[in-house]
Amino acid sequence: AASAPEPRRPLSSVLTAAATAPERKRHGAAQPSPVAKKRYRARKASARDDDETSASNAKQGRSEESIQQKREKRREVLERRKRKPDYQAYAAAVPKNQRTATPDPEEDLSKRPWECKLQHWRKAIRTWFTDNGGADADDISESE
Repeated sequence: AASAPEPRRPLSSVLTAAATAPERKRHGAAQPSPVAKKRYRARKASARDDDETSASNAKQGRSEESIQQKREKRREVLERRKRKPDYQAYAAAVPKNQRTATPDPEEDLSKRPWECKLQHWRKAIRTWFTDNGGADADDISESE
């Protein structure tokens, strides 16, 4: 038995349905094909790899002298901090294996991560000092 053909809808209902359908275009442009999307993702990944490689090359391009100067400056910062009264009290009272780890000046970190580690270390010392009857932490940081 042959099925009956679908009744034809009036043109006005077809146009109304098309007008109320959600837009599939982005700002009037057609959606990219799956192949175009794949190419775009590949180019984007390649550019990201190039950026990482250039950052690595920039690190390697630093002179040995500038690296040594940076490390020396970091050592000086740590030594200055260790001469402060709050650190002296902390070092005298807390056994070495229980102290907050001192940031390593030899570690190959860029400026922000190094400063972040340094700030955490300094804050731990100030907190310990204040909690154990030392001067107010604000007084100590002002004298730095």
